[in-house]
Amino acid sequence: MAKDHEPPARYKAWVSHLQTSTAGQWSVNSYEDDTERHSILIFESATAEGTLLSTVGLMDVNISAASERELRTEVLLDHRGHASQEANFLATIAFYVLKNGWRPSPGVVFEEMLTLYLPDGPLPHVLFIPPYQWADSSMTRATVGDLTIYPLLAVPISESERLFVSTHGYEQLQAMWEERQTDVLDWTRVGTI
Repeated sequence: MAKDHEPPARYKAWVSHLQTSTAGQWSVNSYEDDTERHSILIFESATAEGTLLSTVGLMDVNISAASERELRTEVLLDHRGHASQEANFLATIAFYVLKNGWRPSPGVVFEEMLTLYLPDGPLPHVLFIPPYQWADSSMTRATVGDLTIYPLLAVPISESERLFVSTHGYEQLQAMWEERQTDVLDWTRVGTI
């Protein structure tokens, strides 16, 4: 999206949806890649407990593997606490989708994504799952303008969790998280497995 253009109405509708679905002080900022030829808007809502971020604009990319079907998303990032690189991290994920054609979907892992920002952290990979933090379905499916989008939550995971997902699927990992009451929004946690 060019820097000097007004955001499309569908972007504004998504931001409005985020505002009504989240608490805290919010802002929307533009982030550019290293070449400054690509940019993505990032919505950020901060509370005392943590930060929720969302891409604004990935909805323009059809991430469906089937050419006859459309599938649109925005990526959410939810973090217990605050980290200075959260928005940059989310923008990096967005650029891999926008520029490299990576397709986030439930159960997909983007490997080594978090090592760019937290090289010594225990959770180097990112797993995409449907958002679970809302009691209603407002964040699992949203209509913005003429598009229906299916937001995804990017959850940092450990190497052992990545291997578990590749063998057993992400649903089994989610079941284990629930059983063990794992706080997946805590980025300093040790992997579940």
